[in-house]
Amino acid sequence: DTAAPLLVDAELLELAYEVAAEDDQVLRVKDVAALLDAGSDPVDLYRTFRVLSNELGKVFFAKAKGEAAAFKVRAKKTVEAAKQSLCGNAGDDYADFCLV
Repeated sequence: DTAAPLLVDAELLELAYEVAAEDDQVLRVKDVAALLDAGSDPVDLYRTFRVLSNELGKVFFAKAKGEAAAFKVRAKKTVEAAKQSLCGNAGDDYADFCLV
């Protein structure tokens, strides 16, 4: 999804992941939208769902089993490996994020 970098700042998504990881619960799209301060109207929730479903979102969150619009945080080691993979394959899409 080439539009993904435009939907949310990668560093903001990483901060949301860190906050969510403290509770280690299944999160609904509205919960993640609140962490991103993305709004709660249907368009905002759809945008958040798209962010969580794209390659960047999959670095930090995985779909919860049995629920279409619920996500869980990934383990820290999994996130680190996924970040390395994303940064190695994404080209310039996440250049600022990958510098860190």
